[in-house]
Amino acid sequence: MKLFFLLIALALVMAFPCISWAWDYVYDGSVLPNDPSLGAGRWYPQGNLSMCSTDGNVFQIHDTRTDALEFSKGAKAGPITMEARVYVTSGSDVSYMTIGTSTFSTGVTLYPGYLRVGFDYGNPPVIYSADLTTFHTLRVAINAQGQSYVWLDQTLVAQGVTHVGGQGGIYFGGSSVSGLGQSYWDYVAYSASFDPVPEPSSLATLCLGLVPLMLRRRK
Repeated sequence: MKLFFLLIALALVMAFPCISWAWDYVYDGSVLPNDPSLGAGRWYPQGNLSMCSTDGNVFQIHDTRTDALEFSKGAKAGPITMEARVYVTSGSDVSYMTIGTSTFSTGVTLYPGYLRVGFDYGNPPVIYSADLTTFHTLRVAINAQGQSYVWLDQTLVAQGVTHVGGQGGIYFGGSSVSGLGQSYWDYVAYSASFDPVPEPSSLATLCLGLVPLMLRRRK
């Protein structure tokens, strides 16, 4: 039976990867993204730094309506994945995440009641309704063929062809076009690879595959 439970635990890890799984870089909100203590992990800031703060656990951007603030890191050519645990307050209009390679890019804009995903310029954006005034996990990934995918709390909410002519980096922040509000970032993670969220059915498949092992062990 010990083997059975060990295999079940392994199946859970494979089906639902956590924040520490395979990320090349994780910003945990304990200091400001541009803090020198981060060394090579520092983010490049652009905008009004007085808009941001951290309580040692969660990084906050305080939107001032007229100013903007974003943080960026360079990205390698090829597939790319970015994930953040984030929420925006009811008074906020716009916070965003953007990822890009040297060829492709896509962006997700966060509003209190929905998120907006921009793909190719010739296609309309995808609007997905969700209460984003509490913490959610948002993952955006681009594969080698330029297909972009967006998951909210492990649910695939949008997919499409990305913009041609990427920005070559990863970005998050608040826009000056928004109304007065705040965004809260528990962590921001990055991987120079295509890391999709497994389908929920994968867990069931793995567990069902373990049943014969358990039955044989009990005989």
